[in-house]
Amino acid sequence: MGGHRYRRRAEAERLDCHGERATHTRRRRGGVNGNIQESSLLASCNGPLTIRPEIGRAGADAMIDKALDLLARIIELALALAFIVAVLLNFTNVLGRYLFGLSLLGSDEVQVFVMVAMTFLGAVVVTRRNEHLRMDVLVRFMPASLRVVLRIAEQLLLILLAGFVLSQSYFYAAQMFRIGRASDMAGVPMWIPHGAVALGFALILLVACWRLGTVITRREAEHAAPSAPADGKVWE
Repeated sequence: MGGHRYRRRAEAERLDCHGERATHTRRRRGGVNGNIQESSLLASCNGPLTIRPEIGRAGADAMIDKALDLLARIIELALALAFIVAVLLNFTNVLGRYLFGLSLLGSDEVQVFVMVAMTFLGAVVVTRRNEHLRMDVLVRFMPASLRVVLRIAEQLLLILLAGFVLSQSYFYAAQMFRIGRASDMAGVPMWIPHGAVALGFALILLVACWRLGTVITRREAEHAAPSAPADGKVWE
């Protein structure tokens, strides 16, 4: 009944006796203040219980990764639709010019703005999927620790550059918004294309910060993760 003694009770969250392992939950109830602490355990159906480390953080990391992947997919689909619109505008303009002697005013400007959005918002998708062009011939022959250092330096440099361009493009887009500047032919507010540049680098900055934090925390977890007890018991 003392404060240093706990009564353990393991209950199954998910049992899969067709496989070799199942997930259990351990509850510890304090004798003095009655606080309940829960931690997830990984065990076989008939074997001893062992700790499954960092399940809470891993679950949160997976949710953030899934959200970033979903954001990249949404941007990709939106840019694809915008590109189709730009192609249709160009095709309509060509037909009207050569068949009827007419052209759509401002269609060229809209196509340019679509290309601007595709460039800077598309860079967000490329950054998230880590598909930028790079020379990795020498990196492949480097030790793992040095590759991690280079990866951290790469993300730091990307954060600095994205932050600088974001600050400049944001202030310029805000200035266009304040003065009400619009394009000459299509009448598109100029803060929209300039804002697309700022939005693109803001999202690149977000992705780079998340990737840097992921690299550092996973590296620390590899060095600091305790090994499971050999006898299968659960440590306090």
